Amino acid sequence: MNPFFKSNVKLKTSIGFILAFIAYISVQILSNKSINKLNASQKQMLNSNLLAKQISVIEVSIVLYENKITNFILTGNKLLLNGNEENIKDAAIHLQNLKNFKVPKNQSALIHQLDSLVSSAFYNSQRALITYNTADPSEAIAFINTGKSKQILNEIYFICTTILQNEELNLANLIVYNKAISNNVIFLDYAATSFAMTVILFSLLMLFRYIDKHTRIERQLRIAQQKAEQSAVMKEQFMANMSHEIRTPMNAIIGFANLLAHSSLDKKQQKQIKAIQSSGEILLTIINDILDFSKIEEGRVNIEKIEFNPFELLHSINIMFLHKANDQNLQLDFYTSGTLPPVLLGDPTRLTQILVNLINNALKFTKEGNILVKTEMIENVNDTVQIQFTVKDTGIGIPKNKLQDIFERFTQANTDTNRTYGGSGLGLSITKKLIEFQGGNIEVQSAVGVGTSFTFTLPYKKATLQSTSQMHQQEDELPDHPISILVAEDNLLNQQLIEALLNQWNITFDLVENGLYAIEKLKQNKYDVILMDIQMPELDGYEATGIIRSELNIHTPIIAMTAHVLPGEVTKCQRYGMTDYISKPIREKELFRIIKKHSQISKEESIVDPNFNKVPNDNGKVINLDYLKELSNGNTQFISKMINLFLIENPKDINQLEESIHESNYKAISSTAHKIKSSLPFVGLNISIGEQISKIEQLANQHLGLLEIVQLFEQVKNTCTLAVQELENYHDVFLEKISGHHEPNSIT
Repeated sequence: MNPFFKSNVKLKTSIGFILAFIAYISVQILSNKSINKLNASQKQMLNSNLLAKQISVIEVSIVLYENKITNFILTGNKLLLNGNEENIKDAAIHLQNLKNFKVPKNQSALIHQLDSLVSSAFYNSQRALITYNTADPSEAIAFINTGKSKQILNEIYFICTTILQNEELNLANLIVYNKAISNNVIFLDYAATSFAMTVILFSLLMLFRYIDKHTRIERQLRIAQQKAEQSAVMKEQFMANMSHEIRTPMNAIIGFANLLAHSSLDKKQQKQIKAIQSSGEILLTIINDILDFSKIEEGRVNIEKIEFNPFELLHSINIMFLHKANDQNLQLDFYTSGTLPPVLLGDPTRLTQILVNLINNALKFTKEGNILVKTEMIENVNDTVQIQFTVKDTGIGIPKNKLQDIFERFTQANTDTNRTYGGSGLGLSITKKLIEFQGGNIEVQSAVGVGTSFTFTLPYKKATLQSTSQMHQQEDELPDHPISILVAEDNLLNQQLIEALLNQWNITFDLVENGLYAIEKLKQNKYDVILMDIQMPELDGYEATGIIRSELNIHTPIIAMTAHVLPGEVTKCQRYGMTDYISKPIREKELFRIIKKHSQISKEESIVDPNFNKVPNDNGKVINLDYLKELSNGNTQFISKMINLFLIENPKDINQLEESIHESNYKAISSTAHKIKSSLPFVGLNISIGEQISKIEQLANQHLGLLEIVQLFEQVKNTCTLAVQELENYHDVFLEKISGHHEPNSIT
């Protein structure tokens, strides 16, 4: 391409736009001048109108003043003089205002004459009034009859009329002048706009002709010199813009898929809806990665400096991934050094994002084995600590020649990785940049077929002793007033759970196993909240609530504890007089929330025990201890106690249910089945045999289907037997780990 020709075209185009710009500026200057003239003319018109108003007021005031004095002298009626001083005052004020107006010389001379005549009129009126009061009234009448005052008034009228006529003529001239200026402004606008448009169109025509002539040459040059860079830029811009548009319908797709998943579907439809949910989540993850990457590239990432508890954060992430790891038959272990400060100052959100990215990566590329997340403090200087995080897996591994490339954007270890495992190729790039933004660094070690280990280090400030003390003070703060709770629950596992939680929150409580005992307790003591199980022996929750409300006339909040939260069940609870309900299996946060709501507790949730991460993961075929681990909040003794209790109670309940079925005792079958059902969630059996045990309870309540009950019971019994065996093996390993007899493998 000829550089001169190229610059010449640019020059011509630039000159065209400069001329158009000059035309535009010129129009603006001329228009502004015309508008200023128009504004000045408008002010003159306003000034003229005000002047005319002042003249009219002066004329009327003088005439009224003179007439009142004349009528008084002629009639002697003093009432005629009322308010006459206001007339002469108005005339004086408006006359003074009139003198301040900027008017032509001829008008100024007339105003001067008017001032003199007004003074004369006032003098004559005062003279006649003095003569009337001090001499003979007939002399004052004779003075008036000379006609001198009338002559002065006539002269005032003439002067005022002349001034008004001059102003009317001036106003007419101003109107003509304004119209001429307006027309001039309109003409300038049209002329300049036409000129500018002509120049712009001509310049664009030249530019289009130039582009059309040299398109092929420019395309070849652009492909040869800028293909890689422009491709990346266009990709970033397109992804950043389109991801916003895609995410809205994707959220709708995932949301409605989740709603459909909770509706009545056959197995084929459930499989299809799970595919939609899975695909939608994967696509949404990719979109979010693209958004994060675009923000990072634009430098719009803010790193916060707030206090957070690292043990709580790691505990939350552990709970987040436990279910997914179990589904993939993987061992997920979290090991956290007890030397970590309890409170750090940094960005917990970004740390969570980094760990979630790395753990997701490990889960995606690991088919069997385990994933280890290790956290330890490697440096402690003054108020700053260096925390090292390691995420190690036994996955497919990364070739050595690809290790440095995996942190590049849109890059994965192999070309078929995206097709096999999915992903955008942005996760590790985002992770690396987030770590570097916080002053840290990341390293990777890997071997194909062995696994991968990502290690990153981040600096954090230790929270001051004052702020740490305040945080713990808030977390351990007792209620403003003592709280007393009555718990009516017949299931031993639920009793142990509620007892552990209430003790943890330092809440006083009494525990009874049925409605009759609850009523006896209420006759003796007063409570702030009542937690009432629905199905209990002797007297169930509904009947007990009815007696409490109608016979005892007690209005203490009663919270129903039920495994059925269907609208009909909730309505039934309200109809019997219950205040609120909590669904089973009971969640710690939900129980605390509902107690706080009905007893005005102002206590924060407790701190996670750092030894929580020492609890081994469970990968049994039947049991699933996610719920129990979440409830434990780091209390390993609580886990051991609950497992032990299940190992004792479940075989008893199974035997009792078998005997009740053998005796065809439907009431006992229903009661025992409900008791077993309440304990299943603690070890995850509600997922595998929850439907069978619920069906047994339902059939027993209807006194139907004994043969079907027998068949269902065999499934429940076999599953519970397997669960007990797995729990016994699990419990042995668990006790070894928490007692220190078993040390985790070190990280290389």
